[in-house]
Amino acid sequence: MTLDEIDLSDPEFWAAPRDIRHAAFELLRNTPELVHFEERVIEEAPFPPGAGYYALTRHADIWHVSRNPKLFCSGQG
Repeated sequence: MTLDEIDLSDPEFWAAPRDIRHAAFELLRNTPELVHFEERVIEEAPFPPGAGYYALTRHADIWHVSRNPKLFCSGQG
């Protein structure tokens, strides 16, 4: 599995077998930099897709972000 094969926004990813999902998250955790994902286009949605998101998969990253709300805020765009 490669990073290009992972799409956390795809509902089929979440329906995939557990070992596939575990392998994807292991790869994300072992990747030194944060991985950015594009938002999916949802047909007939009342809003356009945003700028995407980063997958926080390591405990240290989640801890850092959760303790710095002024630096990491998704509620303002």
